[in-house]
Amino acid sequence: SVGAAVSARTDSRHRVLLEDIQSYFQGHPVAWRTPLDFCNATAFQRRVWQAIRTIPFGEVRSYAWLAEAVDHPAAARAVANACGANPMPILTPCHRIVASGGGLGGFSAGIAWKKKLLKMERDSVHHVFEPLRMDSEMRGIWSQEGR
Repeated sequence: SVGAAVSARTDSRHRVLLEDIQSYFQGHPVAWRTPLDFCNATAFQRRVWQAIRTIPFGEVRSYAWLAEAVDHPAAARAVANACGANPMPILTPCHRIVASGGGLGGFSAGIAWKKKLLKMERDSVHHVFEPLRMDSEMRGIWSQEGR
């Protein structure tokens, strides 16, 4: 039946998503296999979220960088608002977006979670790619970990 086929497809997608989430929280970079539906987002939000998904595991970028990446260099505040509206903060990793001055900025799940996610990614990357060279922006972020 059609209902059974849809149910089997949904179960398969959930299984794949669960496997990807488990892998991510074990500290592995993940090429998310679940298609994301941003149909309720504005065109600007979709562009911001797609740009965020290009940031590699274990790396951070600034709100200003993201504004440039979506061809709106003066729109860092609008980019921050789009990050805050992100309905899938792990799959679209807004925690990798930080303030240009070295501050963490915000995160929809709270700053404590942002710190945990950045630390987990940093520790995983350091473990695999030791020694990791960080630019000054990243050094500023990692040094705030104890705050």
